[in-house]
Order: sequence, then structure tokens, then C-alpha cells
Amino acid sequence: MLSELGIGLSTIGKRLTSKLMGSKLYTNEAWLKKRYWIDKKTPDEIAKECGTTTETIYVYLAKFKLRKSKR
Repeated sequence: MLSELGIGLSTIGKRLTSKLMGSKLYTNEAWLKKRYWIDKKTPDEIAKECGTTTETIYVYLAKFKLRKSKR
């Protein structure tokens, strides 16, 4: 039924995730690790996705010891 309207499940999932939990997803270590390490998103991209500041994402990256070395 949804596919007939041109609405895929991945689209719905992304919208629900961002609306229901978007602003706090970065507080979940597993989620942040996936977005940063596996999906190769920058802190700026993650911050925009979650509706927060880049600085906040850096705080949680440091808290979870996920920051990439600059060396």
C-alpha cells in the first residue's frame, strides 16, 4: 500500500528515527559508533542529523572514546 504511494520503508524509518529520537541518538554509544566509524559521517553531519551542535557531538565522541586520532 505504501509502495503504491511511492513511500518506501527506509524513508519512513528515517523520518521516524529523526522525529522520535533525533535529538538524543548521539547519547547512544552504539549508534554514534555506527554513524561515525562505520557510516563515515563527520561530527558536523551527525550534529545536523540530530539537531544539535557539532561541539555536543565532539563531547560524546570523547566520552565514548570514539575520536579518531589526528596523527
